[in-house]
Amino acid sequence: MVQSLPMRQSGPVQARIQKMFPENLALKKDTRMSTRFQTAIDTSVRAVDGNTEQRMRSCTMTASGQQQVWWQVDLGTERSVSHVTVYYQTKQSDREARIRLGGGRIAGSGRIELFDGTQWGTVCDDLFDAKDGGVACVMAGYLPDNVKVREEAYFGSGSGPILLDDLMCVGNETDLTSCGNAFLNRPNCRHNEDVGVECQGGSTMAGFKIFVSGSKEWQTGHECYHHSDLTAPPDVMNVTCSTHGRYVTFYNERKASTVYPLTYSKFAYIQLCEMEVLGQ
Repeated sequence: MVQSLPMRQSGPVQARIQKMFPENLALKKDTRMSTRFQTAIDTSVRAVDGNTEQRMRSCTMTASGQQQVWWQVDLGTERSVSHVTVYYQTKQSDREARIRLGGGRIAGSGRIELFDGTQWGTVCDDLFDAKDGGVACVMAGYLPDNVKVREEAYFGSGSGPILLDDLMCVGNETDLTSCGNAFLNRPNCRHNEDVGVECQGGSTMAGFKIFVSGSKEWQTGHECYHHSDLTAPPDVMNVTCSTHGRYVTFYNERKASTVYPLTYSKFAYIQLCEMEVLGQ
């Protein structure tokens, strides 16, 4: 018995199939961004690598203290866009993260405690400054700006080993153990020197805009979405964006002359894990 080969779909049928199942036009395409938190590493490509995991190691982040930030993907040629799905960085749970803040009464504050793979320990306050504190806050899922460092067991004495001492962070690290002079298990500290931090919060995603343009100058393109709610948006958003273009830009701002809701971060950041541009 001779079996007939499946017919190749073309014309109107193929067009309907493409409309029902649009492809991710941004996958593995060229990207760029306004600034980089880790200046030596181009992490902008993480937002088009196909990994939708919403942890820091899978996401890209702009530098601190900015008023305007953007991230852009080049689709290669002008394409027909239908939707954009945004996966944004979420705060890791203590179980997932290697850091937690203990003894604090409000979110984002407390004694710094690190997990070394087997147990939790603390950090000594010797030489610990705002740059070190900013790195700790980023590790914990907060922002590195306007950090208050609390010395001499301000949040109470911890327990276990004292894992780090005499840190010398530059300020753009994402892990305290990556900082200079990060010696483990130093014996010249006691728990009455446990250091803590008070970190800044607020949604860095709130207020974002998406532009589609024919050139890299995204300001001249079509604004297909603007989050203007007072509340923070969900960490995964599917946005209708029916237009044509080659460049898709994720933009946000925190202008000094504008008063923003308390739910918004003080400075502009992008913490983008994946952006799928769906279309044909």
